[in-house]
Amino acid sequence: MKIFYFVLALLFSFSASTLAQTSHTINSASYSYTPASLSINVGDTVTWLNSGGNHNVNFIASAISGINYNNPESFISTPTTGPVLYTHVFTIPGNYVYDCSVGAHAQNGMVGSLTVNSPPPTDCNGIVGGTSLLDSCGVCQQAYIYNFSTNIPTFLNDTAGVTVGPGEALVMPNDPTNPLWNASCLGCTDPAATNYDPTATIDNGTCVYSNSVYDIVSNSVDHTTLKAAVDACSLDSTLSGAGPFTLFAPTDAAFNALPQGTVAALLNDLPLLTNILLHHVVGDSVVSAMLSNNQIVTTLLGTDVTVTINTTGVYIDNAMVTVADILADNGVVHIIDAVLLPVFGCMDPTALNYDSTANIDDGNC
Repeated sequence: MKIFYFVLALLFSFSASTLAQTSHTINSASYSYTPASLSINVGDTVTWLNSGGNHNVNFIASAISGINYNNPESFISTPTTGPVLYTHVFTIPGNYVYDCSVGAHAQNGMVGSLTVNSPPPTDCNGIVGGTSLLDSCGVCQQAYIYNFSTNIPTFLNDTAGVTVGPGEALVMPNDPTNPLWNASCLGCTDPAATNYDPTATIDNGTCVYSNSVYDIVSNSVDHTTLKAAVDACSLDSTLSGAGPFTLFAPTDAAFNALPQGTVAALLNDLPLLTNILLHHVVGDSVVSAMLSNNQIVTTLLGTDVTVTINTTGVYIDNAMVTVADILADNGVVHIIDAVLLPVFGCMDPTALNYDSTANIDDGNC
């Protein structure tokens, strides 16, 4: 029988060595556990062998005092005279005390203890004690050695004992200079930007915003009526296009200065309103330095407006330029204080009702 127990102990010992110290054996004699104290790791297996007698392992309460052991987990095995008392896999770290609850075995010294250590930390790459880190995009980033001659990085599982040679640099995963850190989810997160990236979750400050002629009107608190007119006539896409355009932009105050009911009437006559708006747009980018006195400028409507420059200011027909040279991506905006109204009438000099002031033929010659 003793030979059998010896062979069994050897087998368990061999098992422990082949499982990289994840399995442990404790020998149970008449009134003792050997070793009486054992330190293991979470996930390790402990098997209690029986060298003789009727024994068990009791992790619930002291067989001597009856006081609960308050172990991280509690269990008790059935007493047995067999070669193996019990086998248990420890999954909860902490300190454990146990005894043999059979007869007076505990009183005679059959008491043991276990320390179950938390598993060693592993990085996101699965390396124990490794230096890889999970970035904010959820990507596991490794440290690497960067070679400035070849521009090739050599990724590392661990930086312990790493030697950096000439022309090389050790770059840690979350180093501010590491271009890979958060790279997979960096981008412009603002849907209003022209380079909005719907896959980006971290804004990298690269958002680019449109600054078209239409954007300038749309974002102005003084041009709400002009914006409403442009939108109603579907000219927003035109003024957001490639251009170039020059817009003489009447303010809300300029529209309010028109006879009562004029704006409402124009909004109900979109062809006429479209012509009036096109009368404010030039198909070129004309900054103030390009304007001269008595200059004739042709609009997108095909009508002409006259530039007047005197000691009181710059005028486009009867409208004063109050703010000049608001530059856009596709042109320039000049703010004016009056609405430019084309003159409708008969433009045929041979007609009896020829109107020399008219710049739009109304078909009534």
